[in-house]
Amino acid sequence: MAQYDIDLRDYWRIIKKRRPIIVFSMITMLVFSFFFGHYKSGKNISQYSSTSQIKIDSSQSGSDFMYNPYAATDDIDTEVTTLTTFPVMSEVSMRFGALPDSLLTYPDSIRVSMIQKDSEWLMAVNNLASLVYAERRDYTKAIDVSTTHSDPYDARDLAQHVVEVYRDLRRRESNYKIVRGIKLLRLQAKFMESSMDSINIEITKLRTSGDTDASMTPADIHSEILTFSNERDDIEYDKLSTQSMIDKLESDGLIDESAFSTTYAEEEGGIFRTQYQVLLDLSNQHDELLQYLTKKHPEVRAVKANMDAQRKGMVNQLKGNINSLTTQRENLDVRLADLRRRLNLINIRNDSMSKLDDEHNLLEGNYLNTKELLSDYERQGTETVDEVTISVPAALNMFPVNPPPSILSISFIGLFLGTVIGLTAAFIFETLDTSIGTIEDVESYLEVPVIGLIPQISADMLKTNLYNPDGGQKYSHDVDDEQAMLVIYYAPKSMLAESYRSMRTNIQFITHEQDAKVLLFTSTSPNEGKTTCIVNLALTMAQSGNRVLLIDADLRRPSIDGLFGLERENGLSEIVLGKRYWKECVNTVADIITGELGMSEIILEPGIDNLHLITSGVIPPNPSELLNNDNMDDFIATVRKEYDIVLFDCTPTLPATDPAVLGRKVDGIVFVYAVGRVSRSSLKRAKNQMDNVKANVLGVVLNGIRSDLSEDFHDYKYSQYYYYSYTDEELEAEQTKMGKIKKVVTDFVNRFV
Repeated sequence: MAQYDIDLRDYWRIIKKRRPIIVFSMITMLVFSFFFGHYKSGKNISQYSSTSQIKIDSSQSGSDFMYNPYAATDDIDTEVTTLTTFPVMSEVSMRFGALPDSLLTYPDSIRVSMIQKDSEWLMAVNNLASLVYAERRDYTKAIDVSTTHSDPYDARDLAQHVVEVYRDLRRRESNYKIVRGIKLLRLQAKFMESSMDSINIEITKLRTSGDTDASMTPADIHSEILTFSNERDDIEYDKLSTQSMIDKLESDGLIDESAFSTTYAEEEGGIFRTQYQVLLDLSNQHDELLQYLTKKHPEVRAVKANMDAQRKGMVNQLKGNINSLTTQRENLDVRLADLRRRLNLINIRNDSMSKLDDEHNLLEGNYLNTKELLSDYERQGTETVDEVTISVPAALNMFPVNPPPSILSISFIGLFLGTVIGLTAAFIFETLDTSIGTIEDVESYLEVPVIGLIPQISADMLKTNLYNPDGGQKYSHDVDDEQAMLVIYYAPKSMLAESYRSMRTNIQFITHEQDAKVLLFTSTSPNEGKTTCIVNLALTMAQSGNRVLLIDADLRRPSIDGLFGLERENGLSEIVLGKRYWKECVNTVADIITGELGMSEIILEPGIDNLHLITSGVIPPNPSELLNNDNMDDFIATVRKEYDIVLFDCTPTLPATDPAVLGRKVDGIVFVYAVGRVSRSSLKRAKNQMDNVKANVLGVVLNGIRSDLSEDFHDYKYSQYYYYSYTDEELEAEQTKMGKIKKVVTDFVNRFV
């Protein structure tokens, strides 16, 4: 697809082409904005504003610290919200006069409840609250209070009332906090004094408690416990050693010498050692006897019996020692348990006394702080506390904050918006328009030249040329809408006729250059004006002295016979089928005069006798196959020799294949394109069909062009004198005053229609 570079000239062409949309949008928005400005101006109510300023003291009262010692006392954002709350605005409404004075006789709490229950009073308070706006000034402790009202004095009074009411409420609230804080601090001081007395009593009781031996310290008790524990460990060790000796003796074994130095028996004296020595001697004697005596010998048995008796006595003695050690250990356990109990009681008493001391110290510190706060509150109770200060009182402002809108400015804005909307719509419509609008578009898109420019004109306008100035008919026969399109005959001096003559000149130059005598006229789709173009072209060529043969090759919807009032039979279909000799089917001027049309005046036209016509003949069931017949080739070769130019009027290209079949047989093809009605893609597809069959496309005729499509068509801008003659009478009529006015009005209308 061809690419196009859009420049300023193209934008200007689009604006001129779509100017009805732009002008309509501009006028519509201008009218709407004008009336809208009048409406807003009539509905506008002047509003006046006033501003006052207050400053919040950042000091924190003792009661606030007591309730929440970590609270931020200078939370200005909270104060901004509080300024427009219901308690403040209800008091402002009373002072402003929006509520009846009878409410002043009631206490504040009852008055607020009464206002909330009454819908009218509540609405009055809410309406005033909507007129008040509070804002913190940057990051300072100042708050700006702004009000708006239809009366400047009321706006000032309302702003002043708001800051005064808020200051008074904060003053009363602060004084109330002081009184309440004094009472609360006194109660807290008494409670702390009572708590400290109770703690002192508990400490005294613990110190004089007789449950423990006051003469022994925890260190002394720890020392005794350690001593007794060591003794108990020694006893346990002696028991284990003694039990080991018993086990040895009971198993007929001997005791190691090292065991005697730590045994309990050795500590008691040498008795046990003496007995053990006796046992050793008996054991040695027994061993000596066994060297030469047997175990059953009486002497050996006697020694063995003495050994058993000695061992048994020693075991009994050791067991007695173990029982004694067990008794000692039990006595030590009792004493250790008593010492641990006494130590635990001492620790518990000491911990309790330590906790009581800490609690007493904490209470004492809080008590001192409370007494200091109480002293401050009692001092503040004798003074007036003002946490809110009116730094800037409300001032009177006589200039409204919403001056009435300017009708001129609103109208200008509407005109500007209308222009933007119109331009946007114009370019949208231009983008959606798929037709080809300029000569450059056609030539670059199809790669063929434009050989004719035919202006747009209606049949009704053409028929106005059929009558004389006095109202009489110029011609002796009736002319229908289709026949009125023969402008070469009915309006030979018109600009439209001149456009056909210009097309004739271009075609003659191309045919002479390419030696093309047989031409085929077709279009992309029906109703693009190809028949009108080829008929008027044939008339102009005949008038220029060329022998012209016009053939109606549209075997589907033929129309040339109807234009000239001829019989359709005995035409092209009969020639191709061989039913008629071609010269028998040729129609001349004589046939036109004697036909249904009866145009007797045509004989007066110079050179019209050079025009010969062949109708379509009977419409066949297979037009494409008929045109592809070999007889058609012979017929074309014959008429090429007989005539200077042969013109075929064929069916549209896209609905049928007839032009593609016949296009290969003729010397050249001319497309008739209805500008603005057929998409460029359809025209391109029709051209490609001809290129596929190797047909020679000579050029394109732009039919139905308008001056708003492009600057290229500016010369085709006609008024009601689309078809004027060059007679002195008509030129004189144009010079009259009414003629000039009529022409100006008509030109203006045609610029936008």
